[in-house]
Amino acid sequence: MEEMSRCLSRRELLAALLLFALLTLLTPSALGAHVAQMSSRELAAASPTVVVAVVEGREVRWNEKHTLLMTDYTLRVEERLRGEAPERFTLTMPGGTLGDITDEICTTVELEPGVRYLLFLGDLDRPSLSPIVGARQGIFRDRQGFGEIVAAARTLVNKTLLAPRPALQEDASLPAKTWVPPSPDGLRSIRAPFVYLQPAQRPIVVDPLPPGSPFSPADQHQLAYWNVYAGDLFRVSANPSETWAFGNDVFDFAGFPNDQQMTEQFKVTWEDIGSNVLGVALVRRRNGAVVEADVALNPARAWTLDDIEATNRGGAYSFKEVMTHEIGHMWGLRHPFESQDAWWDSVMQYKSKVFYLGTIYADDAMAVRSAFPPGVAIRDGLVSSYVTYWENQDAELATYDPAVPRSPNAKAGGGFNLNGPIKIENVGTVPLANPKVEVYLVPKRFSFDGAVLLKRIRVQGTLKPGATRQVNVGKVTVPAKVPPGTYWLGYYLRDPKDRYPANNGAWSNADVTLTVK
Repeated sequence: MEEMSRCLSRRELLAALLLFALLTLLTPSALGAHVAQMSSRELAAASPTVVVAVVEGREVRWNEKHTLLMTDYTLRVEERLRGEAPERFTLTMPGGTLGDITDEICTTVELEPGVRYLLFLGDLDRPSLSPIVGARQGIFRDRQGFGEIVAAARTLVNKTLLAPRPALQEDASLPAKTWVPPSPDGLRSIRAPFVYLQPAQRPIVVDPLPPGSPFSPADQHQLAYWNVYAGDLFRVSANPSETWAFGNDVFDFAGFPNDQQMTEQFKVTWEDIGSNVLGVALVRRRNGAVVEADVALNPARAWTLDDIEATNRGGAYSFKEVMTHEIGHMWGLRHPFESQDAWWDSVMQYKSKVFYLGTIYADDAMAVRSAFPPGVAIRDGLVSSYVTYWENQDAELATYDPAVPRSPNAKAGGGFNLNGPIKIENVGTVPLANPKVEVYLVPKRFSFDGAVLLKRIRVQGTLKPGATRQVNVGKVTVPAKVPPGTYWLGYYLRDPKDRYPANNGAWSNADVTLTVK
């Protein structure tokens, strides 16, 4: 399995007692799409306050500008691993419910009164919309093995120096709509494997990005992508506004609002929200139903529509992945790991940047069809160059495991094997009988131009709607006439009746190559 900067798990925290460092963090703001992943050392280095505390109380109120509901948690400190937190302090999180109004932000973490937590926190003297570092990455609830987790965290914190705050510079080339205060009268659970609360009413009319934005009309394309499975779910406003405000009952893509706009509306900057936050979906409910959702992306991050750059470890982030994820929140979909051990793939999962593919998976398609029946009857298969699974009872996020050649080199006329399977999914509503997968060498990722066919695989059996199947590729022979060079692996799900072929191709990760000699 390739080395990944993932999220920190209780299983790996226990391992830190031997390694003196945490390898990963698997505790559930994206990190899937909207929160950049942090290594264990990055988590510790970014947390000036680390405590074990019990939640003694919870109270919901409006913020000072009366634009967003906030929840104040009263915590009693039992142990300080770092920092000088007082014995009792208040931790404020965005979102909450007052009367028939509920506000949600996708970086929010809900705390339960009476429960003990290990918390990696920011500076308690600064305002914040995400006081827990890394959103859900920095919280561990008391359960079996909690003492060992705290001990491991203590070791990690003692061996990791606190890093200075990173300098965040906004990209002036990324436009945002102008924020305007809403008028005073502007306000106008199902569990399969997926989870959503009462969704918005169909159709959802969205104010898109302005035509001059470098990411227009990509935002509209991602709305249309959800419509592939839900029919007339999203529509683009016929008279879009170039202004936005949270609390005006308008579903809006705000663009990339700068610190001044965020401060005017919420009295916090992007740094206060969290330096690793890519974007936020602000959702308002009335009597449980979504009546407004606004999406804002962080202008201090680099963004791209290029899939190659977006799935490299460095470089810009995928606009398509983040927007597709946030649109899921927009209609009411939750992160799958919030209430269950979610081993499956989803655009709502937290994952490494190398898997930011902007793809709607079987779980997501099932969810939106369930929320907005009858959905769209469609024949649609999907292939991925990796598998996902749930390792054990201590893991809280799915493990993403790419199929990698056991040797990075092969001779023309020789062969190679992969270290693990790939996967296919039935994203549609029609059973797929004996699906066929083709394996290629490709000169360039996300393209089959110049591809060399290596093998055809017929998967025996029928894949029911919503099902996922691991596919063992077996030994692969390299044709004798393949020119020497370095290639990536490509996979194609061959189905002439497939109604959405855009997800029929998959490519190995940027660092998963085969050199033919």
